[in-house]
Amino acid sequence: MSPATFLAVGAGVLVLLELLTLDFTLLMLALGFLVTSGALAIGARDNVAGVIGLVTTVLSLGFLRPIALRTFRRGPSIATGTDALLGASGTAMTDVTADAGQVKLRGEIWSARSHDGQTIVQGAVVDVVAIEGATAVVVPQ
Repeated sequence: MSPATFLAVGAGVLVLLELLTLDFTLLMLALGFLVTSGALAIGARDNVAGVIGLVTTVLSLGFLRPIALRTFRRGPSIATGTDALLGASGTAMTDVTADAGQVKLRGEIWSARSHDGQTIVQGAVVDVVAIEGATAVVVPQ
């Protein structure tokens, strides 16, 4: 087996092992193996191909891996809990004043107060601008 073929097979093994870790380190090493294999296949001397592969591996570990980690490890941007209510629309179940009131948000009754201190009449459609403890701060829509 030629060194180029050996390195290409090694790259394939590293890619398969990467599927178990999902850390992107083995994938960057596989890239270095493939580049070295390609350099050998087109006739580069062993030491030149090795330097090209080493530089490729170091650069990919330093630049591509952090980008890949940021891209693929970023969690879904799904708001949960009270954050999910920010911007939600609801209905004033009672008059909502600067101090008290109730609104219905996504099927639940919440204590509420108006954001600007103005009274919001019962039945008005409101938008949530903040959640303070168990109180929704709302504005008329």
